[in-house]
Amino acid sequence: MSRRAAGAAAALVALAVALALAVGGCGGASADLFAVQRTGSAPGARLSMVVNDAGTVRCNGRKPVDIADADLLDARQLTRDLASMAKRHLVLAARPGSVFAYSVRTADGSIRFADTSRPLRPALQRLSLLVLKLARSDCHLSH
Repeated sequence: MSRRAAGAAAALVALAVALALAVGGCGGASADLFAVQRTGSAPGARLSMVVNDAGTVRCNGRKPVDIADADLLDARQLTRDLASMAKRHLVLAARPGSVFAYSVRTADGSIRFADTSRPLRPALQRLSLLVLKLARSDCHLSH
């Protein structure tokens, strides 16, 4: 094989590899946005949930299921809104009458709070509502 033919063959191999990487993707799995452990006194309160940036949710160790685009956008915004609290590893004590307690883990850190914690920041209220919505609609759980 001539030098010119060898060079052309090497270029074709390099092009084929680049094309395969572009089509097949070379990145790893998408990152988890947050993981929530919910406990409480209500029936069905115990929940383990992981929301992934690929647009999926996994509840109680089950297979991941797709979530609505709007819920994924909400989850991404919540992750940003929770970042400063998670970096400080915020813990808000439960007050009497608590039904649900939450332990949240993000890439930035962790947060613990209950539905009766005060002051309950708006992002924590939105997180509670999103967890409830995803548990019911996507994971088909009662709470």
